[in-house]
Amino acid sequence: MNPRRSPVAVHLPPHGVYVWETQHDHGFTMEPESHSFAEIFYVLDGSGAFVIDSHSHECGAGDVVIVPPRAQHTIEDPHAPLTLYGIGVSAELLAHDPDAIRYTRAGVVPSA
Repeated sequence: MNPRRSPVAVHLPPHGVYVWETQHDHGFTMEPESHSFAEIFYVLDGSGAFVIDSHSHECGAGDVVIVPPRAQHTIEDPHAPLTLYGIGVSAELLAHDPDAIRYTRAGVVPSA
């Protein structure tokens, strides 16, 4: 996998789920963005922060980070670039379980 200096362009297919893997390079930058779908990230390696709706959420290897639909977000990882799995899930799929969105909080999911 080639390290990236910009985010993966995510476009959900008609069935509403998209999965990707990305390895950030030193110098990775991204402009704030938001989507109509939720994003769930699993941090494989590195450390940094997801800034979601102006709140910074520190993350590192083993963390799961949730970005709700329509939340403005960026990723910052200047010292230890992140390697991530990402899953985009359409709001329409989440709507089948109303609690899925209502109880989805932005940021790092607490460990059990």
